[in-house]
This record gives sequence, structure tokens and C-alpha cells, in this order.
Amino acid sequence: MPEGALGMIYLVPIVAAAVGFGPVQGALAAALSFLAWNFLFLPPRYTLTIAGPQDVVGVVVFTLVALLLAGTTGGLGRSVRATRARMLGLRRLVEFSRRLGAPGGKGDLVQAIAEEASRIAAGPACVLLLLPPLPGETAPEPVLRASVPVEVEPDESSMAAARWAVANRRAAGHGTDTLPSVAWQFRPMRTAHGLAGLVGLRRPETGGPLDGEADRALDALLDQAAVALERAELMEERARGEAMAETEALRTALLTSLGHDLRTPLTSIRGAISTLRTSGPALSEATRADLLAAAEEETERLSRWIANILDMVRIENRQVAPRREPVDLAEALETAAARAARAHGREIALDPGLRPVAPRLDPALLDQVLANLLDNALKFSAPGGQVRARAGREGAEVLIAVEDDGPGIPREDLPRIFDPFFRATRADRVAAGSGLGLAICRGLVQAMGGRIAAESPAMPDGRGTRVVVRFPSA
Repeated sequence: MPEGALGMIYLVPIVAAAVGFGPVQGALAAALSFLAWNFLFLPPRYTLTIAGPQDVVGVVVFTLVALLLAGTTGGLGRSVRATRARMLGLRRLVEFSRRLGAPGGKGDLVQAIAEEASRIAAGPACVLLLLPPLPGETAPEPVLRASVPVEVEPDESSMAAARWAVANRRAAGHGTDTLPSVAWQFRPMRTAHGLAGLVGLRRPETGGPLDGEADRALDALLDQAAVALERAELMEERARGEAMAETEALRTALLTSLGHDLRTPLTSIRGAISTLRTSGPALSEATRADLLAAAEEETERLSRWIANILDMVRIENRQVAPRREPVDLAEALETAAARAARAHGREIALDPGLRPVAPRLDPALLDQVLANLLDNALKFSAPGGQVRARAGREGAEVLIAVEDDGPGIPREDLPRIFDPFFRATRADRVAAGSGLGLAICRGLVQAMGGRIAAESPAMPDGRGTRVVVRFPSA
């Protein structure tokens, strides 16, 4: 094989060294390859002497080709490595974006930011969020919310750099122009509406700045983290606003109910007592008895209303602990229906096909549920109408259904009729009540492991409401 052709073989390690390690290493490999080629194959062999002009030309060409290959392939290798690192960074950034978008609270979010910053910087990291400024101060106060590892935290001198970064919205601390001697470097997470917080990195004392790819990845992290924190803050504000609106609506309903359900019976009681005091001796025995009966009835009404309020409080605080014993549904329904019929002076039609069904329930809570359902149906049925009730088995469940022939419930009100103090708009009249009966029924039914639902209309003519309670049969 000619000596020149053998020289081409030495170009292979030059290309490999340049691609794998860089152009400087490729140039070094070119020098070593030239010396080996000259020593082993160019005459006179086993010396570094170049004998003829042809060999000189070959050496020059080989050197130029080798250096050109080292430079171009070295640059290509560097580009490949940079592209590979950039693709890995983008993949990690996409994964981090998915993690930021996953369900979770603000605590999970700041912990994820700290973990990703620690991975990028290959060292400890932390996240500081901002508290509103104290009276007399203008800048918010940065407060540590997450760190990786969990035991590390910035010292007081580093926190001075953090406060400067918050006040000026610029990076501060190690490796910057501001307080470069401290151990931590803080970078702001900026949004269009202000500063969302800081990401802190603890750099080694002898460590330099982050390399280009790590610095770009950290900048991308800061942008994404700022947007995610702003979104979480907006969601928290929205949740607080909804809770305040719901609380305000409940307060308004409570005050409205108090105004109606307390004023009406108190007016009747006061009128009866005033009449008895001023005209008692002049009244007949029957009139005095009617006035006392009216005062007693309104007093009982007040007592029921207060009892409903207390029951609702117990249910909301989860203080209802039902007992479990076999209950004959048919007998329980007959007893409750008879009591409601006497109180309202009306009849309640019971399904004659009742079958003995005895699920394990709390008899007292079930009786309260039936009393509220029947009382509600009698209030909203037509004055001369009919209320029906039945109990039976349906598959693996037992059910109780109470149906009235009143005006029904508008479709848009059906999802809310079990809310406290809510009273559906009826077409013909408004019955007295606090709007707590069905809410109490739902709470007690759920406490016993059942479910309750309302259907309206319940009749072919578009009238009536049916409330169905279901319990597991076993």
C-alpha cells in the first residue's frame, strides 16, 4: 500500500477525537497521527526525517487536511452535543410544565419549582414567596416556602440579597454585582402583573456561573414558574370570592328567614298576650282558649324553627352519629303519616301494597326525615289536594316516596332545593317555613348511608313533586 494511502488511515482517529472531545483534542490527535505516520511509513523509516520533496508535499497536505477535519468535525461534534443537551432540556421543560399543570395546591407547586431548580443548578435551591409589606414599609417581605434539601435555608446575609432582589426586581447575591460574597443567588420570577417570588440557588464558594444551557433552562423555569404561581393565586382568589359570595348568600337567606319566621309567630304571640291582658275579663271562655291555643301553636312553631337551626348546625359539623337497628319502614311511615295528618287536619294516602321491609337504620333520624318530608308535602300541596306516600323495595335498595299534587318545582330550582334556606319559587303561593326541612333531610339521609332526590313534575298534567329516599337494603 502506498505511504500516502496509509496516511489516510490516520485521519480516522482525528475525526473520532474531534467529534467526541472537541477541535483541540482533534488537533492533538492530528499531530500524533502525523508523527506516527512519518516515523513508521515515510522513508527513511523509524526516524522523523523527511527525505524527498514529494514527502514534504504529502506532509503539508496531510497536516492541512487533518487540521481542517479537526476543526470542522470538532465544531460539528460540539453542535451535536449542544443540540442533544438542548433537546434534553426541552424534554425536561415539557415534563415540568405538565407537573405544574397537574392538580394540587400552591405548596405542591412551590416544591416542584424548588426541585427543578435544584436539578438544573446541581445544588441546593429554594423558593421564596412574598408577604404584603408591613406598615411603614414599601417592599414585600420574602419568606421561605420550599427548599431542596429540606434542611437548607438562606442565612440572614443572603436574605438581605433576597430583599434587594424583591425591591429592585433583579438578580442578587452570589455571582452578581449586588452582594456577590453571600452564599445564595436569588433570581426573580416576574409576571406581567408584578413579582411572583424568588428562586434561590446556593452556589459553591469557588463555583462559577451556570453554563449557557443551564442558565437558559433556569430562565425558562423562572418564566413558567411565575405564570404557574400567578395562575394558582388567581384560582385561590376566585375560590375565596366564591366562598365569600356563598357565605353572603347564606347570611342573606338566614336574615330573611329570621325576619319572616321569627316576626310572624312573635307578632301572633304578642297580640294574643296583649289581648288577654287588656280585655281578658271581658272575653268569653272560648275566646280566651282560642287566644291561648294560638299563642301555644306559634310557640311550638318557634321551637321547631330553632330545633331545625340546631339540627342543621349538627349536620354541618358532622355531629350526627346514627344508630343501626332493623326498622320496619311500613310501620315507621304509617306512624309519621298519622302524626302529620293530625297536625295539619288532612289525610295522607298510603300505598296499600306496602311490603315488610326492615333495613338497619336509626329510628329517630328516620322519623325526623319522614316528618319533614310529609310536612313539606302538605304545605305545598293544593288546599284540597292529596299527599301520597309509599315504601318498598327496588333492586338492592329500599325506598320511601312522598308525593304531592302542588304546583311543582321549576326545573332550574331542582338542583338547589336541598340547600339550606333555599325555597323554590312556587306558581301559586308561598308556604311558611325556614327552608331547612329538605336540607336537614339530606344531611340525615346521608348520615345513614342513603341518598335523596326530588322529581318534578310528578303528574301527567305538569304538577306535583315527588321526593324519593333510598337506603341500602342490607
